[in-house]
Amino acid sequence: MCTDGRFLALPERDQLRVYAPSLRQAIAPEPELLAFDAALEALALSALEAAYTRVAPPAFPPRVRLKIHL
Repeated sequence: MCTDGRFLALPERDQLRVYAPSLRQAIAPEPELLAFDAALEALALSALEAAYTRVAPPAFPPRVRLKIHL
């Protein structure tokens, strides 16, 4: 993941919260989502990330945007 400030820092998937379950706990009944997430994590998106330049506040990482769109 890029750490130069171009993208928003997102919490870890397994991070516990006082007000909500972790992402893995929330989608545990749906193993298809975990498989989908693992498949998208395996994609090499470094070329796409390298094309981003910071001209405003940090953006969501391309991998997260791709998951949302799909």
